[in-house]
Amino acid sequence: MNFVSNRWLLSAASISVAALVAACGGSSTPPPVAQTTLVVAATKTALKTGQTSTLSTTGGSGSGAVTFSVASGGCVISGTTLTAPNSAATCSVTASKAADTAYLAASATPITINVSAITAVTFSTAYSSADADTVNYSRAGRSIEGGAFNWYQDSAPGASDWSQFWWNGVSATTENVPNFYFGLGFASTTSVPYIGAFVKAPSDGSITLDGQTKLKIAVWGNDEVTSRKLPTFRVFVQAKDSYQSGACFLEAEAGSLITPAAIGAQTYTLNLSDFKIKNNCTGSNVTTVAEILAKPIGAIHVQLLKANMYFSGTALSANGINVGPISFQP
Repeated sequence: MNFVSNRWLLSAASISVAALVAACGGSSTPPPVAQTTLVVAATKTALKTGQTSTLSTTGGSGSGAVTFSVASGGCVISGTTLTAPNSAATCSVTASKAADTAYLAASATPITINVSAITAVTFSTAYSSADADTVNYSRAGRSIEGGAFNWYQDSAPGASDWSQFWWNGVSATTENVPNFYFGLGFASTTSVPYIGAFVKAPSDGSITLDGQTKLKIAVWGNDEVTSRKLPTFRVFVQAKDSYQSGACFLEAEAGSLITPAAIGAQTYTLNLSDFKIKNNCTGSNVTTVAEILAKPIGAIHVQLLKANMYFSGTALSANGINVGPISFQP
């Protein structure tokens, strides 16, 4: 009887204490405590103007929402995506995690995002080679930056009517535009599908685009070709890496042929966003132009297709290409 009575008395006492706490404005719920350290991170902390980075956090406690903010520098945040401004800047970025019933609000120590301007990438500025007449019609040379250049022609399978060599060389004075050039004689019956020229990247290596959006190239030909002002030259970018034991290179070409604006030296700026896939090698798993342009770039090609050549009757007709400075621009 006493045992039951004591248990009843203890329970009543407990109820009385809880009631007393509530009556005095208190709560039986523990007060919120500090969260574990909140850390903010970014997938890239060095950006070019206009580029993006993805933000995230680690640490923190509880169910409070996480938000990101820019303390200074001009970067813009939407959700977890940070976009760099259109000029060089240093952005200070932080994150905060809201309080909930168990934890106080928390803020992360800011991180720094460095934004630099996109600059031009030089591919070639001028060319050096001996005159063809003195080296048995050698076609090769090098840009001032050390990239090999050459010209070539291709023939249809089984074709035997290759062109006649007419001229080639280098010049620093053609309308004040440094260039290398060549010319061949073709009859309209030729089965040669195209002639072309290439320039390799500096030191025969490669360049990697980092925000550049345009290809700037000086290209023209002999007056007979360019005076027509018709779509004439095909320009394409060739990746450095090869597939199929070196037999195939990833290539992206300008969306349309270059139409000469006038005779003589001309410089064109081609939007890389207009390029299309020319060659995506079996085994590369590449399906977009963006993937090709993200690869190290090893060479730039210019071609004159037979369909766009100049012919005068049945006689051999002059068709040539001049290639000048090449660069990638912001």
